[in-house]
Amino acid sequence: MKFKALFTLIIISLSGVSLVYISYSSKMDKVEGDFERVFTFYVQAGALQIAHKIYVSVPPSLYYFYRGISHSTFNVIDYCKYVTPEAVRPVAECIREVVGGDDESFANAVLTLIQQMSYTLSDVKYPVETLVDGCGDCDVFSLLAASMMKAGGLDIVLFYYKDSSPTHMNVGVYLNFTPSLNWWETPTCFEHQGKKYWVAECTPQRRWKIGEQPGIVANIKPIIIPLDNCEGKSPAKVSASLDKPLKASSISASIKHLNNENCFSLFGSITPGLAGQPIAIYISKDEKHWRFLGETFTDDFGNYSFKLTANLTGLNHFKV
Repeated sequence: MKFKALFTLIIISLSGVSLVYISYSSKMDKVEGDFERVFTFYVQAGALQIAHKIYVSVPPSLYYFYRGISHSTFNVIDYCKYVTPEAVRPVAECIREVVGGDDESFANAVLTLIQQMSYTLSDVKYPVETLVDGCGDCDVFSLLAASMMKAGGLDIVLFYYKDSSPTHMNVGVYLNFTPSLNWWETPTCFEHQGKKYWVAECTPQRRWKIGEQPGIVANIKPIIIPLDNCEGKSPAKVSASLDKPLKASSISASIKHLNNENCFSLFGSITPGLAGQPIAIYISKDEKHWRFLGETFTDDFGNYSFKLTANLTGLNHFKV
């Protein structure tokens, strides 16, 4: 079960005097929906495929943050903003723990994880949304795959097939060797800035491997979208555990008005009380569109605090 800490803060300025009203429950609000997932990925070991599970927990506040920010896409280059490696890095690290430095095995393992999701026509999503929703179409899956692969240290581009009907997207993975396929198959790649990027198809039609290209785009040259301007830092990360469930955890939070005018402190603790854990703070005017306000860290006992010094007026909602 996941919880969120949610507060409402109203500041009204009248003739230079600030009236402050803070509303919050002494108990944490139960979050609607399920934010925990279990995924399976497969690693080739000779003639065998070894299955591993990744237990993933998405902070509800992170999910609502990405769901509430802009999803506008004005041209194909805008797709790079949906690639968020830091947010999904713990998932990539779990896969790397199994495959080590084998980049081809890592990329193929990422594909097996994503290809178990349900194919549904969908608007574009951020990867954190896809992990929770568990469904999407070619661009949604490609953005998640690109995020995981880039988090795992691979050099990645996106392939966009505008001349396909309907349009299609998959991922390009740079390898300095030819990927291994059946002897009768010829791997597909496209060159970009002197490098060969091998096709990585992400849809769940079959268990695709690096280098395999679906027939619908077999003779179409894609637009290559570099990921130089993808998201550099995420407000927070998902949690992930390899082959064993994550340990239960919770967070508490309170808010108080300090002596200074319009100055407040958000404070609380996490259980278990771990030191050095990042706590992300979000603010919203309407509880739909959340903005990352800042980050603090827990002390040796799992306690944290965050000082608000901004000039806040009107209705403000906070999440941690």
